[in-house]
Amino acid sequence: MKRTVLPFCLIIIVLLMSCGHKKRTSQKPLKPLEVGVMATMDGLPFLVAADKGIYDSLGLKVNFTIFLNETDRDASFETNKLDGIVTDYTSAAVLQSKGIPLRSVMQNNAYLCLVIRAGSKINSINQLKDINFCTSRNSFSEYATEFVLRKAGIPLEMVNEPEINQIPLRLLMLQGGQIDATFLPDPYASIAMNAGSHSLITTGDLNINQSTTIFSRKTLAKKSESVKALIQGYNLAIDYLFSHPKSDWGNVLTNQLKVPENVIGLIALPSYRHAQVPNLGEVNKAIAWLKSKKMVKDGYTGTELVDSSYIENDNNPIQVREKIKKILKRHARRKYQ
Repeated sequence: MKRTVLPFCLIIIVLLMSCGHKKRTSQKPLKPLEVGVMATMDGLPFLVAADKGIYDSLGLKVNFTIFLNETDRDASFETNKLDGIVTDYTSAAVLQSKGIPLRSVMQNNAYLCLVIRAGSKINSINQLKDINFCTSRNSFSEYATEFVLRKAGIPLEMVNEPEINQIPLRLLMLQGGQIDATFLPDPYASIAMNAGSHSLITTGDLNINQSTTIFSRKTLAKKSESVKALIQGYNLAIDYLFSHPKSDWGNVLTNQLKVPENVIGLIALPSYRHAQVPNLGEVNKAIAWLKSKKMVKDGYTGTELVDSSYIENDNNPIQVREKIKKILKRHARRKYQ
């Protein structure tokens, strides 16, 4: 009797193991992604996820291209060199209105600081008159500029708005006294303030958030699972950022965002949240603003701009922490092998 039971048990174990093996190998490998991000804080969770091996653990290869201006980023997306980009609703709507098939799949978290040049006596938004207020065309910075001027009751014609798309150039012009004010993202805002400028207000204070991640419809059709893994890694990276000191991930700021060592301690993390469904209220406000500026046709509605199907409910916090620990251990082993 014992001689017949043992072989039977072994057969069952072998069958179970083979089933498990089929389940693992039957999953198709994730297709790689090409993603463009600005050298700003809204792309930081993506870059941290790559640096800490989170995407490796998810079986996803992502190549990130970092841009210093929106024009180059958008051109790369238009010419299909990128699958997706971290951008804003205004830029996304302009691209879609030009006939480029795309979808906004998530809302990111970032802020812009209204930075005033060193030595200026401007201490209130009501004083933003007869100054050089630098913006970047069709972008969140221009949207925020006009938003704050309307809030202050200042007509647009009372402000000179030179357009400079290069964020580092806007910073240099501010430091050189060639412009009086501009909206800057971090880390550039912190660099400016470290050199004597001061921040008057932020887009967080104004309760506006235009940051989003978009993908081409072709990518969403062919690499849907990869996009989901990208977002999952983003969420895990946010948990990592808030559970680890800046010394553990500051290398991403210095190596990829080119932040000077003496500024790292001054940079505040945005109020990062796990990936959220794109905000339709913010989308509609952006489109209304674009129409008022004649940047999109009156018939453009943006009804197909948003795809909310890629956002899932947050994981259990304990499970998330355990997953991060396992990922970091695997990454450390690969690093030193």
